[in-house]
Amino acid sequence: MYMTAHPDFDRLWKDVISTLFEEFLLFFAPHFYEQVDFRQKPQFLEQELHKLFPKSKNKKRNSDKLVKLH
Repeated sequence: MYMTAHPDFDRLWKDVISTLFEEFLLFFAPHFYEQVDFRQKPQFLEQELHKLFPKSKNKKRNSDKLVKLH
């Protein structure tokens, strides 16, 4: 397979976090994992950050994951 562009590792990593969030939290923050009620699905709110800062100098905007937990 020939790739012409570099992979977007930031986006790929964020996709992994979203898809496997419960496992991600258990691995990286087991002390915090025990406090979360996973009967309620986590809400990913990074789009809310874009609403707070609608204008940017360039078209490409990145944000980290923002997750609401119960």
